[in-house]
Amino acid sequence: MVEAYLTGIFPRSQTRISAGREYTKGNCTEAELREIEQRDAFSIVQAQQEAGLNYIQDPLFWPDLLFPFSQEIRGIKPRKSLKEEVDMDRWFDTNKFFPRLEIQGKLKAEEPFLTTYMHLDALGENGKVVLPSPFLLASLSNDRNKTYASLEVLVEDFAAILAQEAEFFAGHGIRQIQFTDPCLVYEHPGKEIFPIARRGLERVVRNLPTSVQTILFTYFGNAAPYFAELFSFPVDGIGFDAFAIDAKQAEELQETAGKGVVFGAVHAQHAFSLPKNPEEPEMVWQKMQPFLEKLKPLWFAIAPTGELTELSYSIALEKIRRLGAIKRYVQDAANV
Repeated sequence: MVEAYLTGIFPRSQTRISAGREYTKGNCTEAELREIEQRDAFSIVQAQQEAGLNYIQDPLFWPDLLFPFSQEIRGIKPRKSLKEEVDMDRWFDTNKFFPRLEIQGKLKAEEPFLTTYMHLDALGENGKVVLPSPFLLASLSNDRNKTYASLEVLVEDFAAILAQEAEFFAGHGIRQIQFTDPCLVYEHPGKEIFPIARRGLERVVRNLPTSVQTILFTYFGNAAPYFAELFSFPVDGIGFDAFAIDAKQAEELQETAGKGVVFGAVHAQHAFSLPKNPEEPEMVWQKMQPFLEKLKPLWFAIAPTGELTELSYSIALEKIRRLGAIKRYVQDAANV
């Protein structure tokens, strides 16, 4: 069976953006803001269900994947206490900026906290959550006071916190957990990072039941040179941006050793228009075939290349419908 699902943060609606501005002016209450957000979350869930997506993702609505960790983990300076002139980094290849996590002590979270930033009650039986990997969190942190002796030790502490979150989600009916990590493919990383990242993720998934599918999803870079390393991670499937891999590289790929593959085949940063639309179902299927022949994955899925926050709310909804159309076409073409 061909699967399809989202892979990250969904953009806010214009109604929610306007309400946020009014909230900062004191013209909108927090309860009213949350009501709008809840309504939008249910609309996005409904769009996923109507498109026939297999796992239904919480839309998140966070400024970036680091945000709730910056607010809730003891040992990280909360963003609300950061000075306005704090240095901002570009969020990989996007037009968005974020402050790094400022480490000011040993990391600790007494209990799971991410559920308060999500809308799990809207997801139904096949819920999905998207989390940063422990290596991503550590890589996007500033440890100015050298609280941690090494990046690896920092990864271990983030992994312990993420394990607590992942186990909570598994115990509350979530069926798929995606761990996102652009750092593993962005700007040609050295392969020495992979053992550190792998050990961190192994700590997170160690006690998860087999009923929960786990994905490691990469984007903002060409994953092909790192496939051997990525497919050694202790997860059920590996996701990547198919637009970043050319046909010649696809011909040189090796089998996936019993894992699934998530093809990032719907572009998360561009709204393509006809007639030359690389997201037309037939074109997506043509692009996928060399990968399937070489990788021989245990299963495969179609997804956006990453989070959809560079797009407008309406175009992001269209991307959901496009995912459903591609899934149906590929399922017929592949006879699966």
